[in-house]
Amino acid sequence: MRKLAIILACFAIAGFSPSVFAYIQWSGSPVDTDWNNPENWDGGVLPTNDKAGVKSEPVGPIIVEGDVAVCMQLTLGGVSGGTIRVAGGVFNVTNNSAIIGNAAGENGTLILNSGQFIAGGNFYAGLAGDATVYFDGGTVSVGSVFGIGERSTSTAAVYLGVSKVTCETFRMDDRGGATVLMDIANGTLIVDGDETAKIQTYIDNGWIIAFDGAGTLEMDYDVRNPEKTTLTAVHPLGISPANNQIVTVDVTALTWNLPEPNQAGAVVTCDVYLGTDTNGHSPNYDYQKVVTNESVESYAVTLEPGKIYYWKVDVFENGELIFDAQVPSTFSTGNVVPTVNAGGDITAWLIDGKAQLDLAGTVEDDGRPAPYTVKWTVTSQPEGSIVEFTPASVDAESLSVVCDSAGDYILELAANDLSDTGTDTITIHVFENACEATKSLPNYVPLVGDLNADCRVDDLDLALLQENWLKNIELTSYYTE
Repeated sequence: MRKLAIILACFAIAGFSPSVFAYIQWSGSPVDTDWNNPENWDGGVLPTNDKAGVKSEPVGPIIVEGDVAVCMQLTLGGVSGGTIRVAGGVFNVTNNSAIIGNAAGENGTLILNSGQFIAGGNFYAGLAGDATVYFDGGTVSVGSVFGIGERSTSTAAVYLGVSKVTCETFRMDDRGGATVLMDIANGTLIVDGDETAKIQTYIDNGWIIAFDGAGTLEMDYDVRNPEKTTLTAVHPLGISPANNQIVTVDVTALTWNLPEPNQAGAVVTCDVYLGTDTNGHSPNYDYQKVVTNESVESYAVTLEPGKIYYWKVDVFENGELIFDAQVPSTFSTGNVVPTVNAGGDITAWLIDGKAQLDLAGTVEDDGRPAPYTVKWTVTSQPEGSIVEFTPASVDAESLSVVCDSAGDYILELAANDLSDTGTDTITIHVFENACEATKSLPNYVPLVGDLNADCRVDDLDLALLQENWLKNIELTSYYTE
């Protein structure tokens, strides 16, 4: 006891105090659903620097565009439920975990339609309770563990609709016995490191599916995202424009492929929804139904520039729903970045102290919002070297370049359409002479008889042969080191 008193006294003298976070409960008000309204919290205090609890139904906080909700830790869900919806704003759990469904018997629902959800620590969909999570848009950033169904008492489902989720570690049913599901539609899961084997086990267990089981999953490591595992789904209807595609306003139709009927003679039809509202929620996302119960595979559109479109196709067989797209796919008529090809790398050599080369870059673009312009620049060159372009304005895709020293030169071709810039680089390897350039090639094989390694067989090689004719350097006795 005396030691404890001494320790506490030392903290007091030094000016330290233990960090204590209050637990502040959402109470709600008949006025609004504003997280940042103190009247919606017990004691009239925002939980910005404390732990927040939302355990109330039917109305929980809604974080709209322009709002920023902050707390140190989040516990969402109670025995009577609890819902948070992010519709364009930012939700930031700065320190500890974001927990949906904390204790057994409790349940919580998180809906992200658009905006950002940031968990500085862990994100648990179902710690010991039940959780339903809709990631229907926006981005999710998890600083550490993204766990679904941590304990045996948990039932947890995450619907990865359109959002992009990034995390350090991903796991499902960590302690065994939980009921877990991740249903991926147009969303993306990105995990640090090579987690393909572990995630494949989850897929084999039936815990991760695509489009309610109608689609297929695509997973890779270090391909789409360097040193990360990426998991996405392929739409079963082969929709066009595809999800997240950037198109021009020249696109005149949305297209898809209806499946064959499950029963002979049955009629397969579809409903199609189209709109630009990012914050709508199931079943029709507040978008206009542009096709109703028709056996068609396209819909004519007139697109506007600079728009983000959302659309989905539901499929019926004899009037019974057989494919629910769950969430919309998205495409945009934003600017198409110019596609640049600077050409293949070049191997050259000096002639009279210079290497003169012709460059032939190419650019493809849609001509919007303005015709593109190009520019060549030198990004790396041997120290003390000089590079000269013709024309000197370097504003042509094809031009000539002169290098005056041996070494590697890296040149960049950039194309800008007043909105975005596309780039590509080319490396020029310049050698002192043609032979050194030849020997640098990956398929170089020396000529038989080229004794002095000058890339030719001539009198010099013959003189070397004659000089050493009939000489013998083979051992005449065994050799001891």
